[in-house]
Amino acid sequence: MKKKTIVNYTLERCVRCMRCVQTCPTSALSMHDNRVTVNDAKCLNCGKCFRACHSKGLLAKRSSLDAIKDYDYTVCLIPGAVTCSCSSLEEAQGMFYAIKQLGFDEVVDITDVEGQLLLETEKMAASHDRQAVISSDCPVVNRMIQERYPMLVDHLAPLEYASEVAAAEVRKRLAGKGNVGIFYFCECEAKLMLAKHPYDNPEYEVDHALAPVDLFPMIRDKLDKGKIDVTFCLEGLQAGN
Repeated sequence: MKKKTIVNYTLERCVRCMRCVQTCPTSALSMHDNRVTVNDAKCLNCGKCFRACHSKGLLAKRSSLDAIKDYDYTVCLIPGAVTCSCSSLEEAQGMFYAIKQLGFDEVVDITDVEGQLLLETEKMAASHDRQAVISSDCPVVNRMIQERYPMLVDHLAPLEYASEVAAAEVRKRLAGKGNVGIFYFCECEAKLMLAKHPYDNPEYEVDHALAPVDLFPMIRDKLDKGKIDVTFCLEGLQAGN
């Protein structure tokens, strides 16, 4: 797969402070002709530049909720890391309800998938075939290992991302529902790449990745309006916390 960056540069907002250039851990950003340029091959999509930019000259490319109208049936996948932002079970169930009110047909918890992947990793670590097992659901960590620490690649657990496993299961369950759109509520900027749009990654099961910075303001006034009865997987919550 061609390397792509999630960084979207807006010249009109940029104040040329160079904070993003200075904070980039891989020197993927540089200033040319009085504007910032991004080297796709070097960018890890770690998101440090977004947090360093105070003027919003850099924003993450992601899908919007407008894409819901392009599908016959829509599902939003919620990872354990997002659920762990809630302080109680009732608050988490209220969050699932609020997200569904945005227009989704289903809101699906994926902590069961995350928990299963954690158990699989533990089994690999307990086997006699490996001295060490590295399991990461973070594309930044995985790419850094592949590109900067190739001697560790053989220790990477050969597991799919939890969002992909969950999305494949949802597609199988909803076969016959027409054009099913699967949206992933990303817990961080790095996960935005794990989707078909807007990055043209046709090999992914997830269609669209949504950012918390967009969704949380939209659901804030709906959090106490109802609940969806969700039973979370403890191992999955531990993996995502």
